[in-house]
Amino acid sequence: MRTVTAGAARRLGGVAALAIVMLVLVAGCSAPRQATPEAGSGTNEPSPTRPVPGASSTPVPVPGPEAELERVRGLVARPDVLELRDGDGAVVTTLSYMSAAGEAIAALSVVFDGPPSSEEYSGTMHSPPGVRHRWGGFVLDERLYDEQMRSDKELDYLVWPRFAIFFDAPAGNDIPMSSVQGIQAGDSWEFASAQPGFDSELFTCVGTPVDVLDISAPDGTAAQATVIVLESDEGSVRWVAAPEMVADGCA
Repeated sequence: MRTVTAGAARRLGGVAALAIVMLVLVAGCSAPRQATPEAGSGTNEPSPTRPVPGASSTPVPVPGPEAELERVRGLVARPDVLELRDGDGAVVTTLSYMSAAGEAIAALSVVFDGPPSSEEYSGTMHSPPGVRHRWGGFVLDERLYDEQMRSDKELDYLVWPRFAIFFDAPAGNDIPMSSVQGIQAGDSWEFASAQPGFDSELFTCVGTPVDVLDISAPDGTAAQATVIVLESDEGSVRWVAAPEMVADGCA
């Protein structure tokens, strides 16, 4: 069993159902919309120490031996990858949101000491079907986009991630989870808005950007992916999520 240290992040109250409003990207839409939990459904877990921030988001290979993944003591959301870090804040490996969801689920099942609970959901006119995989306060949202359309429409980049992630509690199964600055679900909005990278001037269809990465679409068009935080009615951070796209507007 992992030993963790209580941190300053506030507990999220109550267990509520997580509902995902999926990414919007159809012909004629002005901008894509990222999946959005309608309510936090944290597990009332105590807040362990925050992951040590500061490492690069440059992807590194997923380690093969389970022993390497068992070194993971924190998760950090970045615009293009999920960083798995050790107790000193060093990146053990990264999981790209464009990689196969099954590979990420296998790695995280080692990190979290067991498989997730999984729930399928149906697609809509604006979003694909998918599967929500949950370990405590961590959700991996597997997106089942039409792969032929991905190729035909040149959508093989972060606007159509193969999975997205949500932190709706400070920790999942005793693994602390945060943005690169250390923002966690349950933190005060005052704390979050004071962190470097928090940018309420950038528009996203949901949430506020806190960590932005310049990227290019397959056709060379400039784009920006970001990690977002959402404010709760109580003035705290409801959840941390990635990836979300900076947009000009939403359908």
